[in-house]
Amino acid sequence: MSFWEVIGGAQKGGLLVRAEKDTSSQLAESRLSTGALVQELAKDGDRLQYKLLDGDGPLTGWISLTTQGRQLVVLSEKVWIACGGLEKGGLLVREGSELTSSLMPDRLGTGAVVTELDPIADGRLHYKLLSGNGPATGWVTVAAQGKELMRRTQERPSPSPGLQTDRKMSKIRILALAGSLTCKEMIKFQCGPLAAALGKDVAEWTFAEGTVAHPFDVASKSLTDFERLVAGKRQQISSWYIDIYHCEKERSVTEKQFDKEVDVESVAISDKVAELRQRVQEEGPFDVALGFSQGCIMMHFLMGHLWQEGIAPPWNAYSRSSICTSF
Repeated sequence: MSFWEVIGGAQKGGLLVRAEKDTSSQLAESRLSTGALVQELAKDGDRLQYKLLDGDGPLTGWISLTTQGRQLVVLSEKVWIACGGLEKGGLLVREGSELTSSLMPDRLGTGAVVTELDPIADGRLHYKLLSGNGPATGWVTVAAQGKELMRRTQERPSPSPGLQTDRKMSKIRILALAGSLTCKEMIKFQCGPLAAALGKDVAEWTFAEGTVAHPFDVASKSLTDFERLVAGKRQQISSWYIDIYHCEKERSVTEKQFDKEVDVESVAISDKVAELRQRVQEEGPFDVALGFSQGCIMMHFLMGHLWQEGIAPPWNAYSRSSICTSF
């Protein structure tokens, strides 16, 4: 996700907003206020489709990033995502900057998007909630015990060569999706060489498996001895979704998969995509997504659903590239 801040248009009451990408399309009745924070929905050249998060103006529309060489909108360094606290139902929020100040009754939900109200001081963030669950405003801890709890959606510019900095680059966050009739232990084994090559100090992995469970005693018959050994620790085999092959002949699944004459019906894809989308939102953001077999297909399903809705992919808006791949 990318978030932008409006810095232009102050002398004219904000930026012009149009209904479509075309600069000759219908104008909105009001302008997008200077200082507004928006989420990118789509971007085409110098045109940005947005969703309003904070500020005044149309809730959505198209705006220009520049005009006559002047920047009107910039990627915001003030927006943060709550990336920690999943196992505890969110992050503790206090009324003041001191750790001894009163606790708020609710936690800041993992995946919530906030904007900073004051510069970071002593590892504490004074925020205003933009989207997600939690108190409308308060103070949270950015990191604790070496674990990142809040993450900027836009990295600050790198220092000039030769300048020293105490800031450490955050780890690359990788989401690895298992295939069908397998388990997360298997995808972890498959990614082992890559994980070893990157090292624990560079990459942080999340291994995920599908939610369609298969009886282990039945499903394990199609596995190799090694796969049964790996999966046998939990005795849990799953897929992301079920395929129904409309074929009258008794044939192997592989034969039916590669036969263009066989109609394949993938069951409840929208529901399964919604489940994966929820998980990515709750446990992300991620910098890299990779998948094996059905796991890769699921990621493409997710990307297609987001594209249809005009929503940007759920990868980190970092200066480094985000990748979706398969193997």
